Amino acid sequence: MEVAGSSSDPGPSALTGGPEEVGEANGAGAASPNANGGAGGLRWQQSIVDPDSTPLNPATRPFRRLWWRRRGVQVRVGVAVFIAVFSALLGVLSGQGGCLCSCAIAMVSSTIGWAYFSCWSLSFWPQTLLNWSRKSVEGLSFDYVALNLLGFSCYAAFNCALLWVPEVKAEYAASHHGEASAVKTNDVFFALHACALTALNMAQIRCYERGGQRFSAACKTALVLVAAAAAAVGTAVALRAQGCAWLNRALALDFRGARDEARCSALTLLYLLSYVKLAVSLTKYLPQLLLNWSRRSTTGWNIDNVLLDFAGGALSLGQLLLDAGCSGEWSQLVGDPVKFALGFASMFFDVLFMLQHFVLYRAPRHVSPAAPLHAPLMSAGETDSAAAAPSPAKERARLPGLMEPE
Repeated sequence: MEVAGSSSDPGPSALTGGPEEVGEANGAGAASPNANGGAGGLRWQQSIVDPDSTPLNPATRPFRRLWWRRRGVQVRVGVAVFIAVFSALLGVLSGQGGCLCSCAIAMVSSTIGWAYFSCWSLSFWPQTLLNWSRKSVEGLSFDYVALNLLGFSCYAAFNCALLWVPEVKAEYAASHHGEASAVKTNDVFFALHACALTALNMAQIRCYERGGQRFSAACKTALVLVAAAAAAVGTAVALRAQGCAWLNRALALDFRGARDEARCSALTLLYLLSYVKLAVSLTKYLPQLLLNWSRRSTTGWNIDNVLLDFAGGALSLGQLLLDAGCSGEWSQLVGDPVKFALGFASMFFDVLFMLQHFVLYRAPRHVSPAAPLHAPLMSAGETDSAAAAPSPAKERARLPGLMEPE
């Protein structure tokens, strides 16, 4: 049987055989004459390669590099080593003064605390860097970014006021039986850092390619309602108006005097913002989950921020269990149900994101070197060997998640 294009020239010609045999022909310079024998044999047309681009050499196998030599794996290992070393150094330095049952346990607890603080702080960077490298925000939920900015703005205002404003600190002590606030400097730094990077994500949404995505009407409505409520309470606080007793009781503010209880104070506004943060933390992940589900893909949504967030939540829970076991005061595990609910809700959504990325909508990482160099199956009459095809590099650029950047 005569085979079309059986010369030794591997240039644009029609080759008989499967894609794997065509790949061998590209490497050896000739096609096998026994491929898919018979008149019904399949015909594969080799695309014309752009002379300006460098063709891939199947012999080098660039798609099957060892996993630990991939750039993404090396970066993740480097970040993990940095977090471990940084947390261990600060844990040893700051954990020596609080020896409850054992100084060694105190240093371990302090190390874990700095570790989850580092994980949560670094979790905002992968998505920002991904948007910058792609020059696109397609695949990132705009509602998630807007709700995240709203939540961390409220959280930053709450922490900054309780740490630096003397009047707010005095009102807090009056409503909490003389106890001082538990807000620390690292809490303020974390909130401001998160707020700044989330605002940068909003700027990226404004500047980069959107892919037809937009903010939903539900998100816009929620933002308007929160802004209106905050403006109303803020005006009442500025005018020192009375009649906020019901709101103070709803926010669990227990002032000693009846006059103070009825007054709209700055603490009333701050606690309102804290409950907005609580509501946002319980709902902000839903838009991104739904977007991944509708697209059947997680392309554009960086999984590293999910992994860091999950690691931070797990380390935070581990530190709480360690401290409770060391001090013997297990009541603190249930003494703050809101904190527990937020922690477990965040970790629950992180697990859902990992299932979407690694199981449900997993993108192929490797592909046969010969596959992109061939056009789809065509009949002999429809074959047009003179038509130019895009270069292999351009074909791979159109396939998201085809291979890891080297």
